Amino acid sequence: LNSPEVKAYLGPQLLEKLESDLEMIESMMPEFNEEEFLAGIQTPVYFGSALYTFGVQEVLDFLSENSPGPIARQALLPPFDSSAPSRIVEPCEAKFTGFVFKIQANMDKRHRDRVAFLRVCSGIFNRNQKIFHCRSGKEVKITAPLIFQAQDRDIAEIALPGDIIGLHDTGKYQIGDTFSEGEMLKYTGIPSFAPEIFAKVFLKDPMKAKQLEKGLTQLSEEGTVQLFVRHGTQEKILGAVGQLQFEVVKYRLEDEYNVRGDYQPYSFTAIRWMKFKNEKAQAQFFESQGNNILYDIKNRVCFGVRSEWDLKLAMEKNPDAEFFNNSDYQSKHH
Repeated sequence: LNSPEVKAYLGPQLLEKLESDLEMIESMMPEFNEEEFLAGIQTPVYFGSALYTFGVQEVLDFLSENSPGPIARQALLPPFDSSAPSRIVEPCEAKFTGFVFKIQANMDKRHRDRVAFLRVCSGIFNRNQKIFHCRSGKEVKITAPLIFQAQDRDIAEIALPGDIIGLHDTGKYQIGDTFSEGEMLKYTGIPSFAPEIFAKVFLKDPMKAKQLEKGLTQLSEEGTVQLFVRHGTQEKILGAVGQLQFEVVKYRLEDEYNVRGDYQPYSFTAIRWMKFKNEKAQAQFFESQGNNILYDIKNRVCFGVRSEWDLKLAMEKNPDAEFFNNSDYQSKHH
């Protein structure tokens, strides 16, 4: 700051302000702490511009030096419910495991392809390897795993813990699917959270019903939006956490499926995933709440909440029913 070039360029007033700002930053900002950064307590902030390529290298250098390596992950063992035993899978284990955390349809519009993104959690994945799809109980041979760099894609010959590969998907895979070398596992922590805003789609062209069905199913399988079907009527209702999700759905239905529609708000304010202690409890709930029962994309029973009062009343009248805030049945509504 004391160099003649800086003084001449900034002038006395701007130089004084810059010195004051830097002094404030130095006094208020704590030193970088790796433990707090990895725990999500401290967040480094970089100032720069991708447009002018200023500060970009510094961000990339920080990420390469300080991003954490693959971590140990918890996996459920059969029977894969809320009372299931679990074990910790270390990344250094010899046998391959991984899970699908994202699905993207129409990445290449020319081929209408669909890609499931798999994170390797342990062991080594090799091209042409047969891996075990735990949900279906079947082995699959992966002949053309993809690796991505921005818009470019290439065939991955090998993948190590922490790597992400793309699997060509014809609709067989779902978000949360776990793969292994034969062990029955299910990685946790990828639930669908209860949406808070809901909408129905009314087609402008009734002849596009099949395209709408296909588009909504694929987008819900990706996790772009949640799709629910009403018990008894088969009415389709979209659920989202934020309004932006509906904007994305509208754009993608028009752009990828040539489907145009009107989106009208629906009267639900929340969803709760349901479990029942016995068949009698379920029958009683269906009898009293038939108009508010929905099924999600995996055909799980849900309760459509119209108000907090309705939810409270339903819980009081159905003591043998459990209400969950997410689809993993891990977060119970009290």
